[in-house]
Amino acid sequence: MWQWMRSARLRNWLAARSNTRELDPEQANLVVVAEAFDPSESCSAVLARASLTRPEWRETDPVVLRHHLAFRSDAQEAAQIAAIDGYSVATTAPHLSRSGPAPETGEQLIVLQRVQKLSVLSCSQEASRMASLASRLGGQCYGWDALQPLRD
Repeated sequence: MWQWMRSARLRNWLAARSNTRELDPEQANLVVVAEAFDPSESCSAVLARASLTRPEWRETDPVVLRHHLAFRSDAQEAAQIAAIDGYSVATTAPHLSRSGPAPETGEQLIVLQRVQKLSVLSCSQEASRMASLASRLGGQCYGWDALQPLRD
């Protein structure tokens, strides 16, 4: 059973990364094209809005998908678990929604990121995966954002 789940996860990860131009998460011209810091808002609503606003989300291009999390204990364990699915720790500071809850004293804020093509399905899956990771480790998932290079 577990072997099948691991191989399915690997296939999903490879499919999300296949046929995408490699995008450097640290390049200077990246801008936020979609963001969700309200847990009640669906990924389909976020991406629909993102395709109509400037800068516009380009569905066919890869994005840097970033998840903003906080943990009471060592956030490194979360980073190690997420690394299995191709995530790395971002060097940028976490962005928290002004209308959302503030982090508790002593929480370690962390941003986990990876490059992938973004769809409603993949977005929902990754948001759920990060919420589950945060829950298992006693943390909180504040939201996610997606970055793409700014086009002229």
